[in-house]
Amino acid sequence: MAGLLALFGPILTACAGVPDRSAAASALSAELRALPGVDSVDGRYSHEPVMGYSYNVDVQLAPAATREQAVAVAERYYAGLVAGDFARHTSRVALHLGDDAIRVFSDAQHRESPSAVVDRWYRLTRDVPGALDWASHIDSARGRGSITLKLDRPEMNGAPAQLTGLAELLAARASDLADRQWIVHWRKLRLDLMGPEYPAAATVTLITRLAENGQWTAVHDPGANPTLRLAVWAASPEQMEGTARDHLPQIARIGFPVRYTVRADRTTAVEVLVGGCLTDGSELQQRLNREFGHC
Repeated sequence: MAGLLALFGPILTACAGVPDRSAAASALSAELRALPGVDSVDGRYSHEPVMGYSYNVDVQLAPAATREQAVAVAERYYAGLVAGDFARHTSRVALHLGDDAIRVFSDAQHRESPSAVVDRWYRLTRDVPGALDWASHIDSARGRGSITLKLDRPEMNGAPAQLTGLAELLAARASDLADRQWIVHWRKLRLDLMGPEYPAAATVTLITRLAENGQWTAVHDPGANPTLRLAVWAASPEQMEGTARDHLPQIARIGFPVRYTVRADRTTAVEVLVGGCLTDGSELQQRLNREFGHC
């Protein structure tokens, strides 16, 4: 018995020091459920040492919910956290509007109203195509958050114009969000825009042309060298060279260094630093780098 107390005593003591706010969480969920523009609310409260102390709530907005109604939900959520004294609790509110969603995370040390970011999210859903999923944390030390944009789900056969015009659209409608990580899905492409600026139109045009066929990842990171990284899957190891030779001449015309990788199952990837210098690797890798690199 003494051994069990020694083992679980600190846990029980810690748990006892955290206020149980289950009643306040239930009341707040009910208040959110009664707000105009709200279809449903799923509030989940945890008060245990293993799972943690948290209040997380998902709010499904009505299809015709207005920006003002969405902001009112955010303000009521924050006011309820303050009034309920959720000390030593983490919290997360998620608002869903059709295929769009925003998730705002906070804790007792970093807690403020999410109304401003919810307002910006709602306006952004009207400015950009596709399904928007925004993740944000009140604590800026954890990063600026990410915004996922799915342009053509679930069909995954979107027109090239959906992607080629995206950079200019974001620069015009979301210049204040260029420092966020954008994760863009189009066909079988995942494109990461790392900020602090959006890529040039020519860069997105190249990515679009390449990604019309095949499974691709692309990363545009102005703080990296090179700023653009591209990777594609070949159908088989035997087709890696042919796949690369289909792409590398197009990439070389962009006019700045690009790191290109071709992968296939059960073999080592081949990497080419187009316009740069890379001398190691397999015989194929060295041969392609001599042809498309610059040492």
